[in-house]
Amino acid sequence: MHHDDLPRLATRLGLHLRACAVEIETPDDGGTTTISIRHLRRQHVLELIQSEPATPAAADEDRDVPDLADALRNSLVAAGLSNVAVEHHDFAGETKLQLLNIDRADADALIRLLQRPLEPARRAADAWNAAIAKHGLDDLRTPRVGRQEFTRVPVVDLGEASINTADRLARLLGARDGAHPLDPAPDHTADWPEIEETTERLCAASRQTLGVVFVDVYAHPYCQRCGGLPAIRLGELPVEELKRLADHLHNAPLPSSIDT
Repeated sequence: MHHDDLPRLATRLGLHLRACAVEIETPDDGGTTTISIRHLRRQHVLELIQSEPATPAAADEDRDVPDLADALRNSLVAAGLSNVAVEHHDFAGETKLQLLNIDRADADALIRLLQRPLEPARRAADAWNAAIAKHGLDDLRTPRVGRQEFTRVPVVDLGEASINTADRLARLLGARDGAHPLDPAPDHTADWPEIEETTERLCAASRQTLGVVFVDVYAHPYCQRCGGLPAIRLGELPVEELKRLADHLHNAPLPSSIDT
């Protein structure tokens, strides 16, 4: 057992299981140090159950806690995690599930189990990376794969784009010129109203061309206090919408091809 790895693994589990108490515990008798996960939310339990294809019928949101505990136990055993104890306890007037006796190998396997439903999102993110690289949209940062905070469905966060990159993306999606064209001079930084108009053109083009809606898009103007340059936050997209966006960009001709 590599005890030094346990804090890192506990941190990774905490990122997947937000609002749960992920703790490292060492018995008073000096026994094996393990990880415990307490106060599991129902949605977290369902995610773990649905991550194991061997128990698809277990993912019933209307099950009571003891039934969910049995279903979770079966899923963990099917995934090779038979040593992890599944128990329920009272917390703040509710019955919650907890996972105990998680050693290093079990923590690694549990993380893989939690990541399994995210694989389609990872593939969509890879396709997006390839598509933006083809068109030289270089200032788009590496997308982050995760889950939507409230619904917990897999999503990909596309981060922020400069105004010029967002303008190029809008054009690739079929947007026409706006009323405030961007100044191509390298020492010119566009701000308001260009950033607002570019955001609107991008959202309209993605919705009309592909049915893709940037739900939490946000235009950040220049910040005089921190010196932050104007940027447009693209935000999170569901997997299927990102796949449509990436496929469209992959098939879109390069500007030189359009010019000729």
